[in-house]
Amino acid sequence: MNKYGKNIIRLLRKQNAKGLKKYGCTLEENDTLSTIQRIEHLQEELIDGLKAYIAQARALGYKVYVGTLLPMGGWRTDAPFRQEMRHAYNDFIRTTDLIDGCIDFDAALRDPENPNYFLPEYDSGDHLHPSAAGYRRMAEEIPAELLK
Repeated sequence: MNKYGKNIIRLLRKQNAKGLKKYGCTLEENDTLSTIQRIEHLQEELIDGLKAYIAQARALGYKVYVGTLLPMGGWRTDAPFRQEMRHAYNDFIRTTDLIDGCIDFDAALRDPENPNYFLPEYDSGDHLHPSAAGYRRMAEEIPAELLK
C-alpha cells in the first residue's frame, strides 16, 4: 500500500476499536497536488491509495463517502498536469461503484464559467483553500445521514 492510504486506515482502525460511527469519509488535501515535484504514476498512486482506504474501510464494516478535490486554479504552483490529475481523481470518485457516495465539493465551490477556479466568494484568497463561506458551503454538501 502506498502512503496515500496509510494514515486514514490507521484512523479508521482507531475509530473502529472505539466503536465509533460506521461511516468512513475522506477528502484528499489539495496540498498533495500543489506540492508534488514528480508526476510519473502519481495519478495512479492517489487512486490506488484511495482504493486501499476503501477496501480497509469496507473490511471494518464502514460505509464509504469520498469528497472530490477542490479547485486550485490560480494557486502559485498550479499547472496543467496538476489540473489533469485533479480532474482524473475527481472523475474516479464521481464514477466508481466502490463507494456509497461522492460528496462533490468541487462542483459546489467551483466557478461554472472557469471550473478550475473557486467561485470568488468561496476562495480564501490563496486560490487553494476555501474561505469561511466556502467551508460553510462544503458543510451543506455533507449527506444528512452522516450527521445523525
